[in-house]
Amino acid sequence: MNHIVLKLAIFLVCMVGVCTKMHASAKAGEAVVKVGATATISLASAYQNTLLRATNVTATWSTSSTNISITSRTNTSCTIKGVTAGTAQVNYYCSYYIDGYYRTMDFYYTVTIESSGSSATITLTPSSITLYEGDTYQISAYQPGYVGGVYFTTSNSSVATVSNSSSSGYYTYGTVTAGSAGTTYIYAKSATGATSSACTVTVKTKTVTPTSIYLPGSKSIEEGEYAYITATVSPSNATYSLTWSSNNTDVATVNSSGRVYGKSPGVARITAKVNGYSISDYCDVTVTAKQVVATSISADGPETMALGETYQLSPSCSPDNATVSFQYSSDHSEVVTVSTSGLLTAVGVGEATITVTETLSGKTATINVNVTETAGPETDLSTLDNVVYIGKVNVCVGELVTLSVKMKNTVPIQGFGFDLYLPDGVTIAKDEDGFNRVTLSTERTTEKKTNYFDSNIMADGALRVLASSTGGYIIDGNDGEIVKIVVAINDEMEEGFYPIILKNIVLTDSEANGYETDMVKTTLAVVNKDTDISSLDNVVYIEKTEGRIGSQQTLSVKMKNTAEIQGFGFDLYLPEGVTVAKDEDGFNRVSLSTERTTEKKTDYFDSNIMADGALRVLASSTGGYTISGTDGEIVQVVVNISETMEEGDYPVILKEIALSDNNSQGYETAYVKSTLTVSSYTPGDVDGNGKINVVDFTAIANYILGKAPAGFIEKAADVSGDGKANVVDLTAVANIILYGRATEN
Repeated sequence: MNHIVLKLAIFLVCMVGVCTKMHASAKAGEAVVKVGATATISLASAYQNTLLRATNVTATWSTSSTNISITSRTNTSCTIKGVTAGTAQVNYYCSYYIDGYYRTMDFYYTVTIESSGSSATITLTPSSITLYEGDTYQISAYQPGYVGGVYFTTSNSSVATVSNSSSSGYYTYGTVTAGSAGTTYIYAKSATGATSSACTVTVKTKTVTPTSIYLPGSKSIEEGEYAYITATVSPSNATYSLTWSSNNTDVATVNSSGRVYGKSPGVARITAKVNGYSISDYCDVTVTAKQVVATSISADGPETMALGETYQLSPSCSPDNATVSFQYSSDHSEVVTVSTSGLLTAVGVGEATITVTETLSGKTATINVNVTETAGPETDLSTLDNVVYIGKVNVCVGELVTLSVKMKNTVPIQGFGFDLYLPDGVTIAKDEDGFNRVTLSTERTTEKKTNYFDSNIMADGALRVLASSTGGYIIDGNDGEIVKIVVAINDEMEEGFYPIILKNIVLTDSEANGYETDMVKTTLAVVNKDTDISSLDNVVYIEKTEGRIGSQQTLSVKMKNTAEIQGFGFDLYLPEGVTVAKDEDGFNRVSLSTERTTEKKTDYFDSNIMADGALRVLASSTGGYTISGTDGEIVQVVVNISETMEEGDYPVILKEIALSDNNSQGYETAYVKSTLTVSSYTPGDVDGNGKINVVDFTAIANYILGKAPAGFIEKAADVSGDGKANVVDLTAVANIILYGRATEN
């Protein structure tokens, strides 16, 4: 910047004849001009602004020195030219009017005129520098006697750039920024025409150490194809080179740039290693056989399927080496569904056509399937998740049964829905108000949490159940009961196995994601005869029992076992009209039998009437004692037979039978049925007094001899139940009197 030393005298002359003289100082500095060169002297901006508002401006620039000449003038500036070295004074005088007043300005400037030789040399420091890519460096240019006007140039801006950054006196500073590797030359130049010697700038490649490398984990190419594997090295500006290799060149090869060639079907591991570092990664390349288009397709399937049955399709194509991919569809998915893998599931009665399409060739094959209502195999729940299901159910003709609907899930479930299809002869039980006996189970949730629950019989006969939590609560656990459904088994149902079908199963989680299952099937086993105990082992059972209307009867619960049993449990279901008797304190008359154990050995024993009416019995030995023997009585249950019951045979059902041995091994039996024959008499009590003694023995003997006493009950004399009263029954009564049972052993 020019350094200007100026003195200011301002004369203000008032329009009414009053004149005031004022002095002011402009910004300090020097005015310097080289011999033969020019420079401009300008008024300070404040004074220039004043003149812009003034009128009748008359200004003069003058000098009495021969060291400079004034080459041009304006009201606010003049151009001077150096003639000879030395000093000179430039005078400025201006008169003008402003705001109606007459004013004047009077300045003079001291100018230094330097010889032209003093600015010819520029010294650039340093003469050479070495930088790495991205580095910066400050250089300086010194031109004595010359202030400002120096600038920098570079011979190759891709290698390095340079820019003016600051100046101080005769020094001007520049910033060099390194670009790409190479060499360039920096020069300093000035308006006087001076040029410095070159500063040689050498830029080297900046080395950044690689820290990691990433390759995609796998890639698939066809035999005879090429493909590139992209290696990503971090950081992105790292300096590196790679070496590529294949561990199985018979399958795939790779060149130095990562291009892979598939030679033959198989798998090869392609590895990229960063040279000079222990850094590498690999990609497993699968080479597939070259595609061969199929010319024909065939698919065999079943003509008929039972409801709930599944069948896996296995289509084939010609030629044998054809490249195949199959898609499956069903024109009636409400009858037969088909999965993406070709698994058929019979979900409804009717007919459906399954179409198999080979996607590469477009060839198709069709299969016609007829679904019947015959019970098929049960759904394999081990292959499913986030699903609703019912376990296998064993029932007796004429009884009410509670179906336990359970849910198996791995995600937090907030709501569920399903349709239940029951076989003919099985209906939803109604309560006294005519509503379905369908309730939300509290095993995994509560009515407050799952606050929406409803059911309805649909047009197709299905029971539809819907449940959800409007408060966002989820159902506890991941497997267990969610709904109880009471059903009635028709008295005229035939024994056999019947399908129970759950369809349109939908579960929703806390994120409103849906989980759907088309169908789940289980089996309803309907029986009308006692369980054959001879075919079972490690089981609890009750032998066929007879009881008199209006009386109490002791049911003898027995256990047949080959394992060393330490504990047992079961649920006992009695027919309507038969209830568990209570003692004087209101407790169930259920006791541990001492025939095979003792209360000290089997020291835990308890019973309770459950919500569904079953009597649950649990027993175990905390001391590790086992129950002696392999067959015999373990529990006695005293029951009341209602006076309103009619004569006949009634089912006595044991369910949820579980035995545990001394190694904690469990033995489970789902269902055992026996019969309670209810009559208006007690076999052997021929006089009807409620006792069997010598009076009854004598009466039967007289009856056999043709001398039946008065009031003799003939049905009660037939103790063996063979329809006749003879010596066999007489012996049986004798055994009852002597041993407490109809047979001696």
